[in-house]
Amino acid sequence: MHQGLKYGSVAISNLKLTAPPEFGKVTVQGPGFSYTAKPDFEGQDAFIIQVTGTMVRMTGTSDIQVTVSVAK
Repeated sequence: MHQGLKYGSVAISNLKLTAPPEFGKVTVQGPGFSYTAKPDFEGQDAFIIQVTGTMVRMTGTSDIQVTVSVAK
């Protein structure tokens, strides 16, 4: 049984990539994710993750835009 990530009264039950990055790859791993830049890429990249979960027994969904800076 998968229960997701829990922090205090917040429980994340699902993560989904809704807008992939242009210069890298996002891997969703349960209630978390990792970003890997393409070889030789330097600069900023962005993607959107949709998070579904509960907070104080209320279910909701949020879109989170993540911006990463890649430096060599």
